[in-house]
Amino acid sequence: MCFNGAKSWQTGWYSDKTTVVNPGENCFEDDIYGISKYGDPSSEVVLVKINDQSATDFYIAFNFKDGINSQTVEAGNRVTVTSAAGEGSRTKYAVSTQLAKLFIGGQWSSIIGGKNMQVKVLSAHLGKGYARIRISENGEDCNTSSPTKRITSPPSPSPTKAPTVRRSAE
Repeated sequence: MCFNGAKSWQTGWYSDKTTVVNPGENCFEDDIYGISKYGDPSSEVVLVKINDQSATDFYIAFNFKDGINSQTVEAGNRVTVTSAAGEGSRTKYAVSTQLAKLFIGGQWSSIIGGKNMQVKVLSAHLGKGYARIRISENGEDCNTSSPTKRITSPPSPSPTKAPTVRRSAE
């Protein structure tokens, strides 16, 4: 694996199919495609950056063993988590570190931006070249909304106790 997530971010090769998660502001629950699927119109994201306010950021990629990546030896068909300093700079070199190699059900977490951020692999679809992942604070669902505070109208009136007389039409 020559170009892990951090190095791929530094090269800028996939910049039109990347997304950024800012701890405490947003989360990501979607499909992340391997780089061999980059040209496929259905592949919307191949690389995710978890932005930290410190000098170190975290990068999530799906190391799909296919096409130009078919000979990968390490972490094949796994979601990888790497880190690198330098705010993902494309102008200077930064050492990257492999932190996790995850498959279905696997998770990794760290305090990032003062928040307990968790990366979890929800499923993998090797035939289509993607894994579904969630990156969120404390592993919470991204689609969970707060309960409504709107006051609802009172219920309809209770039924009457008196029988209703039915009149026949003669």
